[in-house]
Amino acid sequence: MKKYFASLLFGMIVFKVISQEPTAKLEKDGKDPVCGMKVKKGTSLVSVNKEKQQGFCSKSCKEKFDKDPEKYIKK
Repeated sequence: MKKYFASLLFGMIVFKVISQEPTAKLEKDGKDPVCGMKVKKGTSLVSVNKEKQQGFCSKSCKEKFDKDPEKYIKK
């Protein structure tokens, strides 16, 4: 019985990992809107704001942007 539940749990974990949405990738080189550093094409640290991709150099810059994007978007 324990083997059955272990197999079921393992199968559920594998399914969850496989079924996750693929992460977005930055389509072209850019500039981090928070700190100004260059960001290379292909990074997965990406947010979309007003239909425009924004790439980030670090998770902390992405988190700052996501909290208040208008603060970092030039008008």
